[in-house]
Amino acid sequence: MGKLNKYIFAQVAGATLMTMSLFIFVIVVTNIIKQVMSDPTTGQLGYLTLFRILGLLIPGAMPYALPMGVLTAILIVFGRMSAQSEIVAIKAIGRSIYSMAAPVLFFALLMSILSLFINFYYAPNADYAVESIIKNFLRNNPTKAIRPGEFVNNLSNFVIYTDAIEDGKYKGLKIWSLDGNKDASKKDDTFFIQADSGTIQLENNNLVLTLENGSIEPKPRDAKDFDKINPPSTGKEFKIKISMDKLFGEKTVQEKRLKRMNFNELLEKRQQYNEKESDLKKRIEVQFFMQKNFALAFSIFAMVLLAVPLGIKASRSETFVNLVIALALAMSYYMFVLLIERLFNNTPSVRPDILIWIPNLVFETIGMILIYKSSKN
Repeated sequence: MGKLNKYIFAQVAGATLMTMSLFIFVIVVTNIIKQVMSDPTTGQLGYLTLFRILGLLIPGAMPYALPMGVLTAILIVFGRMSAQSEIVAIKAIGRSIYSMAAPVLFFALLMSILSLFINFYYAPNADYAVESIIKNFLRNNPTKAIRPGEFVNNLSNFVIYTDAIEDGKYKGLKIWSLDGNKDASKKDDTFFIQADSGTIQLENNNLVLTLENGSIEPKPRDAKDFDKINPPSTGKEFKIKISMDKLFGEKTVQEKRLKRMNFNELLEKRQQYNEKESDLKKRIEVQFFMQKNFALAFSIFAMVLLAVPLGIKASRSETFVNLVIALALAMSYYMFVLLIERLFNNTPSVRPDILIWIPNLVFETIGMILIYKSSKN
């Protein structure tokens, strides 16, 4: 690698470190506000636990921060080089745009490989760890998640609401069973509970509710539809037990969501569905998540092809302008991916696991065309 290539490589690597750190900070702060601070358990968690969650949110931000960081860095570096006539000087000594892009493409390839490990291992494992921390805290301290005037909807198949808490009693208590967990022998049974007041205690892995002036209605109702409740059976005082395993799922059997699975777990999941033709939709869904992680990782390479000619053409040294351009390009890419996921993820016949590569191909095609045109000027 010559001096010029080393110079460009070092400039892009340094700028990537700064811009990626900026995006990680923004994404992590957003996730803290959205996922952690809004969770009813936040005020009950210790500082060490909160710092642990903060550290675990960083790997989850990397799949998006890394592509945007590399894209912004290239726009900044090549925009500054073009604005300061360094590109003209490099062309004057006989170097083409292809030779200038070579160290950048090599850097993008390295970042894509790094992103593969992050997307398939570090990010899903970290996200699952955050979910487990909050879920385990809820399991050990179920009543601490209940706050007056807030719906507790992060329980398995249950929603709990209370108007106020006075002297350990829950006023205006309402509980919805969404998928039928009142009686293990009636798996399809659903119910709605409301009471003027009540107490909640944890006994032998059961949540025991002692309700006063309450009622149970055996029909499912939407959590916000208070006006359409049929006349229920009533009782002055009664108790009901809800198993903790019904609220949070059994400790030994807690299946991960696909987006929380690492590469090995996704492979095992896909193998399960490969054996049955009737599971085609589920198999395509697993393959979609796998291909999505691959596509997001190699989106770095696609964005680099587009960023190099745009950076040269922009001829701007202003970081803010290049940041806006990078955000616009990245958002257009992610919107394209989201559109494919929403429209075709439930239609396995159109193979969404293949369509997810379209944004990469579009960016790469446009980038190669722009690089070719820049080489002629």
